[in-house]
Amino acid sequence: MQESKVKGANSVEFGTDVVIKDESTLIVSDKWANNTGMILIYHFNSTSSQWEHAQTLTEDSCADRFGYSIALTNDQWGTLGLVVGCVFTQNDTG
Repeated sequence: MQESKVKGANSVEFGTDVVIKDESTLIVSDKWANNTGMILIYHFNSTSSQWEHAQTLTEDSCADRFGYSIALTNDQWGTLGLVVGCVFTQNDTG
């Protein structure tokens, strides 16, 4: 059952990769946004049953496709991390 829809900016690659954490946090990549890519983080508002934009992540050292891939990590102490793939850095090394 669809409860709400998340729409990105005018980009053909919104949703390139998607991660859901604990059914309350949605992390979406858009590898072509602003010509360099970005990650958008949403939190689910259970009162309105809507995903609400919480944060946008960008990376200046990534020249192209920041957010090509995303994944969550969890270390031995329970610390959650976000890993973001970037195809090209400013020195074209990836």
